[in-house]
Amino acid sequence: MFKKIANTIQAQVIALIIALAFIILSLVNIFSVTTNIKVVLSVFPLIVFSIMSVLCLYNIQKIKQKK
Repeated sequence: MFKKIANTIQAQVIALIIALAFIILSLVNIFSVTTNIKVVLSVFPLIVFSIMSVLCLYNIQKIKQKK
């Protein structure tokens, strides 16, 4: 059942919006802090959510091709 829900365009768009929101929050955190350790800790979520957004775009494209 979860696979059916996850393979819908609506679910992928919601995941993409969430990923983009976290990317923006990570960027704001990087530019607002001055210590190096916080910048390093903010870069990791930025990378993870960037990869997640690319995967969401890929899944949306794949779902559209199936239809």
